[in-house]
Amino acid sequence: MSSEDTLKRLWTGAREGRRGPKPALSLDRIVDAAIGIADAEGLDAVSMARIGDALGCSSMALYRHVSGKNQLLILMLDTATGALTLPPRTGRWRDDLVAWTRAQIDGIVERPWYLDLPLTSAVPGPNRMAWIEAAFEILDDFDLPGDDRFEIVGLLAQYALSASRVEIEHRRSIEHRDDGDDHDGENESGDDHAGASYFEQILTNLADPARFPCTVAALGSPRSQPVDEDFGLQLILDGIAAHVARSS
Repeated sequence: MSSEDTLKRLWTGAREGRRGPKPALSLDRIVDAAIGIADAEGLDAVSMARIGDALGCSSMALYRHVSGKNQLLILMLDTATGALTLPPRTGRWRDDLVAWTRAQIDGIVERPWYLDLPLTSAVPGPNRMAWIEAAFEILDDFDLPGDDRFEIVGLLAQYALSASRVEIEHRRSIEHRDDGDDHDGENESGDDHAGASYFEQILTNLADPARFPCTVAALGSPRSQPVDEDFGLQLILDGIAAHVARSS
């Protein structure tokens, strides 16, 4: 099927009309079944045959509603985006952008298969457009060109993808440790921040301080206060604030 057909199904769920009784299958049921499989077993487990089994039909019956897995992934992405929850606006642009970004991170962490979707799945559907619109509403008070706003939204979306990947991998490392899968160099202290602990162990016990003086010095510098979990996001917001000030 053509890209035009994909957009039609994405935005309206429409399909070619057929005579006869109304079919038991629907596009929504197919997409929901695919998401259920991905939630339980990951994206690799999603196939037309598995979806057919879940819905009690043949895989061929699915092709009356969706052209194949590529089109299905596009529909899954947009449906998953529609499940994200955005808290009410506070009127404070920084807080609102943090909430917008954090909602994406939380949603992706709950559905790690999101990170396995190919870039070709990133077709703007109604739910993704609504999510982007929410960010533009936050930025609406700024006297910025449209291109600048697009860049800001894209930058925050990239941060959400990166931060969610780190959080997912961190959770997996904890699960592996709890399952007794630790190897040499395990974090014996029980600190959940295993990655940071490995880094400190390497610099303290293995790396030559003369070769990495700046890194060792930075690690040994005392923190004046705990680092916020969204410290990187706050730096991005500082850059946005500076850019807005310059533009004004």
